[in-house]
Amino acid sequence: MANAVIARQTGDEFQANFFWVQACGLNIPGTGISSVSWEQGGTFGFDDVVVKYTPEKPDKDGTTYAQEFYQVKYHVDEAKGFTYEALMSPEFIGNKTESILQRLHKNYKSNPDTYQNNRYCILNTWNYASDDPLRELIHNGGYIRLEKLFRDGAKSKFGKVREAWKKHLNITDDDELRAVLKPFRIDAGYANQKSLRELFATKLLVAGLKSPSHIQIADPYTALIQKLHESGTTTFTRDILWPVLTDMDLIEMVKVQTEEPKYKIGVRSFSKGAENLQHEVDKITCLLHCFGGRFLLEEYVDLIYLNKEIHDLAEFAKARKEPLELYFDTHIPIAFMLGRALDYKEAAVDITVVQKTMNGNLTWRPEIDKVGSYPRPLWNLSTVQKNEGGTDLAISVSITRNTMAEVDLYAHKNLPEVKSHLHFEIATGVSPNSIKDANHAVAAMDDLVEQVRVYKKTNGIKGNIHLFFSGPVTMAFFLGQRASVLKNICVYDYDFKEQKDGEYHLILSI
Repeated sequence: MANAVIARQTGDEFQANFFWVQACGLNIPGTGISSVSWEQGGTFGFDDVVVKYTPEKPDKDGTTYAQEFYQVKYHVDEAKGFTYEALMSPEFIGNKTESILQRLHKNYKSNPDTYQNNRYCILNTWNYASDDPLRELIHNGGYIRLEKLFRDGAKSKFGKVREAWKKHLNITDDDELRAVLKPFRIDAGYANQKSLRELFATKLLVAGLKSPSHIQIADPYTALIQKLHESGTTTFTRDILWPVLTDMDLIEMVKVQTEEPKYKIGVRSFSKGAENLQHEVDKITCLLHCFGGRFLLEEYVDLIYLNKEIHDLAEFAKARKEPLELYFDTHIPIAFMLGRALDYKEAAVDITVVQKTMNGNLTWRPEIDKVGSYPRPLWNLSTVQKNEGGTDLAISVSITRNTMAEVDLYAHKNLPEVKSHLHFEIATGVSPNSIKDANHAVAAMDDLVEQVRVYKKTNGIKGNIHLFFSGPVTMAFFLGQRASVLKNICVYDYDFKEQKDGEYHLILSI
């Protein structure tokens, strides 16, 4: 009994923390959040937290939506995982009669037009089951990949999922199932209690509110939302909520800005740790829907969409004609791609990059007069001769992890056209702390590009460069800014989580 009470209390606190993460947006410019509701009721299971946007929020497919309805579930264990069958099981969400899909269908039937103008999200600490087809149908943004679900016949792997869901909902029409699933989002493995508390504390500060002290036993925010709900108030605007917060002395004193603010631009292609990047920057290019883990989804492997998005972002950055601050929550190839689009000799943009570390964010802005005088040598260079008649060059860069052996094996197995393999190992020693500052980072990239350029010229290499990079994402951006002299470059990423085979894979060619 005691464990059950503790679990329920922890779940209530988890839901309250998530409510306040959203409610902070009421006082953060650019979020578009006009109201946030707590246990609003009336939306068949998706009413724990409801967020309303004014104006409506744009979605990836060019449509807009007015509200997000959340079902928030916290679990103390990892006993279950999302499967396509779990979405048909009432027990999976602790219900006796209705599954997740049945609740969605019920909302759809109540008003099909309004349904499409909203988003219905299940936010859950459980993750996807590793061996289930559902994992392949969900991409990073939590969307169901409808084009994949409805593409093949009824006896195909995903066709069987489609037919099972239709049978469960007692429908026969593919279009009706598509309409039910289109506004649905799954936020699996969302956060544990500790990481949500950290996000909650950060959002409070951004919104101008006091963060609960670590010595406080009772969290005033959790108690406050519960008390307000008991009084009959379920929907909160800034005008309703902030006077209450003022009366409770929860407003943080505004600090005077001591330096000229920079225009903040964010790039996001994965969600872990970047769930609220859009609230921390002035403009965001979100590529979540293009990736499944570390890999581009098949709809985007032709790079047409990515090239346009990165090109448009680079042109926007150049047109600002003011100091910029870049935030990267993205894959190495995307950072490299943006750097290439913002060539430092052509773009003439004053850029500070934000590098995430284990000890928080570091802002890196190189000082040109100090870069050239940074102590040498910057790299330990090793050369492995491969195919004497080859036309290509493999480059492995080891900053945070030593890549030489794995890259050499990969090149031997998969890149017969490679003539030589150049391995650049950072001279300060391979580790997460090997780069000392922005000047060190830029000096290292300048030196690497020059050594590769000279090697290509003196050894008659006319083909592609195959780049394998292990280092801070911001250094991949700096490398991209300098790489135009190297011509055609193929950029690879490593399958750390063994989604496919635990090896390198080509992500993009520039």
